[in-house]
Amino acid sequence: MSDSEGYEGWTNRDTWLVSLWLNNDYDYYHSVLDYTRELVRQGLPKDEIRKLVQKRIRKESSRIKDPRDDFKVHYREVAEHWIDDVYDFLLEEASE
Repeated sequence: MSDSEGYEGWTNRDTWLVSLWLNNDYDYYHSVLDYTRELVRQGLPKDEIRKLVQKRIRKESSRIKDPRDDFKVHYREVAEHWIDDVYDFLLEEASE
């Protein structure tokens, strides 16, 4: 399958895999959730949070792949999806 065809609603299989791992690894999920929660509490704009979460995802995703692999992960897409899923919840939580 070429990247232009996409995979399970994602740009490609590698991007889908990283997103799947992020959402299914308990420790990693809560690590990124806590990190995102702190950024929301600091009052950073949503776009800045996305950039920081994107960096975090890129760094941490090295745990699931061999550095010699030629993964074509669209980290921005994973971060945007993550932020869209949790941002409103965390924003509401921070305002309480």
